[in-house]
Amino acid sequence: MSGKTALAYFAVAAVVIALVVWSSNQGYGKVSQSAYEVATATYSASLARSLERIESVEELLEEDSRLAAMSEQEVRWLRDILDSAKAGHWEEAADAARMMMEDQVEHQ
Repeated sequence: MSGKTALAYFAVAAVVIALVVWSSNQGYGKVSQSAYEVATATYSASLARSLERIESVEELLEEDSRLAAMSEQEVRWLRDILDSAKAGHWEEAADAARMMMEDQVEHQ
């Protein structure tokens, strides 16, 4: 194996390791009380697989967003989770909402 080939393998391995470490540390971090409440409602609605409840949560999110009760990033995260539920990806939405709630326990 030439020096260039070994260096290329090393670079690829370093990138893969960096991506694994980075992805394992991904989460929501600390969020506002409003975001936590919307995540809780989203989790419950996703477990119930209730589009009607998801739509109610969307209204709550829009009101909280209008009142600036949470950051723009929190609103984006929650909209993504709600979009996932509306697309019928109930487990994915519930998992994401649960992760947001669990991150609050870890950041207290």
